[in-house]
Amino acid sequence: MFDMYSSAITRGWFSADAIAMWDDRATIKAWIEAEIALARAQGELGMIPADTHERMAAAVSVDKFDMDKMAADVSAILHPLVPFLRQFEAMCPDDVAGYLHWGITTQNIFDTGAALKLKRTHEKLVADLDHCVSVLASDARRYASTIQAGRTHGQHAVPVTFGYRLAGWALELRRQRERLVDASADALVGHFGGAAGTFGAMGGRGREVQQRASEILGLRPVRVPARSNFDGMANYMSALGVLAGLIEKMAVEIAFLQRTEIAEVHEKFEYGLVGSSTMAQKRNPARSNNIIGVCRLLKARIPILLDSLVRLNDADAATSNVADVTVPEVAVMGASLAEKLALVLSGLAVDEEKMLENFSLTNGMIMSEGIMMALAPAIGRGHAHHVLYDAVSQSLDHGQSFKTAILSHPALADRDGTLQLADLVEPQRYVREIVDWIEEQMVSLIE
Repeated sequence: MFDMYSSAITRGWFSADAIAMWDDRATIKAWIEAEIALARAQGELGMIPADTHERMAAAVSVDKFDMDKMAADVSAILHPLVPFLRQFEAMCPDDVAGYLHWGITTQNIFDTGAALKLKRTHEKLVADLDHCVSVLASDARRYASTIQAGRTHGQHAVPVTFGYRLAGWALELRRQRERLVDASADALVGHFGGAAGTFGAMGGRGREVQQRASEILGLRPVRVPARSNFDGMANYMSALGVLAGLIEKMAVEIAFLQRTEIAEVHEKFEYGLVGSSTMAQKRNPARSNNIIGVCRLLKARIPILLDSLVRLNDADAATSNVADVTVPEVAVMGASLAEKLALVLSGLAVDEEKMLENFSLTNGMIMSEGIMMALAPAIGRGHAHHVLYDAVSQSLDHGQSFKTAILSHPALADRDGTLQLADLVEPQRYVREIVDWIEEQMVSLIE
């Protein structure tokens, strides 16, 4: 059966570390931690013997679980957790096993285990995003004055700088990083509410148990213990969807700028990389293309997770099962994107001369807005726009030089010699303020 995370063909698209955080061993480890934290909290509150959690920890380990038997038993009894509990109990002395899973239900362990795994993934994700932001901010300052053609709707528009483009990416990633941190408050939570989320089997100590068990695990207690509530996790997953959109935009731009006829940036190339099985000359933006693909896979899963918000009554396996499958996929993809983007950005090669060459393709027409605004105080913005529009038409349609077309326009006949066109087509004057803005914005983002 095909598995994109283990396939020899596709597993390189993803972070090996992130995959390991969500594999079966990691899941069993998280479930063990959740059960032991529960026993410790209940022991501290005098609900069960105080040493129960220590004896559990001494008896149970991931390596002792028979995963093949567990898989067979899950299929046989159609319950996802009971086979785990049976093996857990079998490892413990009888007087300890009797206190396992005290007062809670399967989904509590599933949801708390997922939060533990997501916590580790989130920490990796944030660290990788911080690295991306730092690289982008540093390069934004480095290329703050590097002139590049700004393009709108695929056409040359006005001068920008490559540093400006990178600065925008840095700030977008930083903002989304903060949104993810904010969203984690309601996603990285411990669930110990029991069968219907009412703490009914906890003898009146349920809130204390949930608070303490969550603290032990480094989680916050869930605000609403109802099993039908999924908004916190859905919000975090949606934030990963936005992150995927931002990263895809960056990767698409890098791939565009690496086109043969543009050639302004290139992914790091090392001898041995192959772009084609038949076209030896190809140096493709392979890493960016892989990132784009994973972004689209992630975004496609967000509507599925939003459907998981709709849960019948107090628990609904039909929808929670969907989340149990999709949350790990999205978490792995999100962490993978941050890791792979960091690799691309750290090795990006920038051809400043090619940027200037491309900028000059329109022979000064890219400076039309700047020239228009210089004329506007004397003849009005609308008239100035008309002058530039006519000049562009004369140049493109009749082969007249852009400079000549401007200076010979009837509206400027009495201004011969007063229009300093050479100064007006100097792009550095046009981008001066944005260069200052880059410095203001980026200095605080560099590690």
